[in-house]
Amino acid sequence: MNIKEMTDELTLYLFQIVIYVLITISILSIAGNVVFGFPWHVNIKWGAMILMGVGVKTAVKRGARPLLAGFILFAFLIFIILPVSFIDSGGSDNNAIAYTFLLMIVVTFFFKDKPRWFFFAAILVIFPSLLTLEYLRPDLLAEYDRTTHFYDRIFQIPLTLIAGYLFLRTYANAYNREKERLHRLVHLDFLTGLYNRRSFDMKLEETIQSLNDASVYCVFIDLDDFKLINDERGHLEGDRVLQAFADFLKKTVSENNTIARWGGDEFAIIFHGEKPELDQTLTTIHTFEENLSAGATRLKKTDTLDTVFKRADRAVYQIKAEKKNYATNNTKTLENKT
Repeated sequence: MNIKEMTDELTLYLFQIVIYVLITISILSIAGNVVFGFPWHVNIKWGAMILMGVGVKTAVKRGARPLLAGFILFAFLIFIILPVSFIDSGGSDNNAIAYTFLLMIVVTFFFKDKPRWFFFAAILVIFPSLLTLEYLRPDLLAEYDRTTHFYDRIFQIPLTLIAGYLFLRTYANAYNREKERLHRLVHLDFLTGLYNRRSFDMKLEETIQSLNDASVYCVFIDLDDFKLINDERGHLEGDRVLQAFADFLKKTVSENNTIARWGGDEFAIIFHGEKPELDQTLTTIHTFEENLSAGATRLKKTDTLDTVFKRADRAVYQIKAEKKNYATNNTKTLENKT
């Protein structure tokens, strides 16, 4: 999934949340108005919001673009519902300010560029205009006694707070999920879930810079003849071996160390500990189901990434050469016996 697809998916999800919250608030508001004895006509706007919400949701389900449907919905809310609500609910004594802030929050998150500026400017113009209308022509606004306004506030304000919380929580959760996904894409190897080369190199450089008298090693590990595994058993089996080895390393190496898939069949470890502990860990690593070669070098304060990698790489190839030499000599011995 690319960034555009992730963005579209998040937009659609947030839009659905907005519609559900809108319909829920409308239904609860109608119920509250009935309980508190408000005039029936104040429910017209809530009924219209329910119909609009259901209509837009149906249109999106049938293939309409969420951003276009969202534009129509918020234009309806800002240019029709907001003025009507302000007038038939008693002006600034009602909860129009709370709903205006809620609209501002949703518009800011849901839209970008010109649509966002358009709705922001609309709210910025409409609400002061309504306050001006209230000041100049208070006779055009509905009037309610203090008790009615009290019941309205005590019911409506919690609704707006809950709606704002639900939307912000939904967006925050979605944002954190996408942030975590991007973190994995940038820092982790997609196949094994270990750190990738870029992250390992950064961590190693930080370790060198903060090095003290503690014993820290850089370990390189190669899976022997991995090309043969891919050629003879197939690439799927090769991927399985890499994943199995990564899981094996996670269980074998303690959590205070850093493990990475450094290259195709190359793995690397930043190991914190003394030589006997390192030797024991490497002994365990060599019990893996496939043959491997491991070389280690102790970090120095004067090291650079290049010097560390050269020493560790040289250690690995020295091990490989010793194995090859042993196998050749052993073969010659058998031939002599024959």
